[in-house]
Amino acid sequence: MELALGVLLGLLGLALGSFLLTVVDRHHAGRSWVKGRSQCEHCKRQLTWWELVPLMGFIILRGRCQSCNKRIAGWHLVAELLLAGFFIAVYLAPFALGQTALVAHLIIVSALFVLFLYDVKYGELPDQLTVPMLVLALGWVVFSGGDWVPALAAAALGGGFFLVQWLISGGTWVGSGDSRLGALIGLLVGWPYIIAVLFIAYVGGSLIALVLLALKIKSVKDRLPMGAFLVPATLLVLWLGPWIVARALP
Repeated sequence: MELALGVLLGLLGLALGSFLLTVVDRHHAGRSWVKGRSQCEHCKRQLTWWELVPLMGFIILRGRCQSCNKRIAGWHLVAELLLAGFFIAVYLAPFALGQTALVAHLIIVSALFVLFLYDVKYGELPDQLTVPMLVLALGWVVFSGGDWVPALAAAALGGGFFLVQWLISGGTWVGSGDSRLGALIGLLVGWPYIIAVLFIAYVGGSLIALVLLALKIKSVKDRLPMGAFLVPATLLVLWLGPWIVARALP
């Protein structure tokens, strides 16, 4: 039963990863993600149902459009595999989750994954996505009956940390959307886990930046999207937060 559920969540992650990438692409292009059929980005041919089957469609087509033979962007395959991996990781978390908590974590992972894709692919965190997520998270924290004070304190720290940087630098260090993402993450992980998220994101981001500079993929003038580091750090803390904090704090 446990193996079957893990496989089912992996398949769900594959399907949802492809769908969420479509949502991101269409939102950025100003198109409705509800209407319209998926098309080849090169020849604009409408894709058949089997071409849209997660993972298998890409493999059968060998990564190329069957009409124009142009290479299919690897984003879809990456998005599918990443979210499938994230879903399985949540299910295999070392701290037992009840059914309600598991569903809540999967929803959180999916929401953060949208912001991750958007920031990595387009370098943006649009308010049309972050603000509704922030409002929903705030409503859940306030009305769930739990201790909402630590969550609000974590949101203030997460949001304020990036807001101060944005104000001081005039937007050259971080984007304005990073403050909303920081506040959202604070609400989701609470106190003191927000500190672990910020620490992991900045250390990991610094190491990756050094590698990109050494390989001359990026220059010192380039700004890396913070969502690319904040979201994985958040997922890691959601997965291993108690273990991390127990060893980091006396």
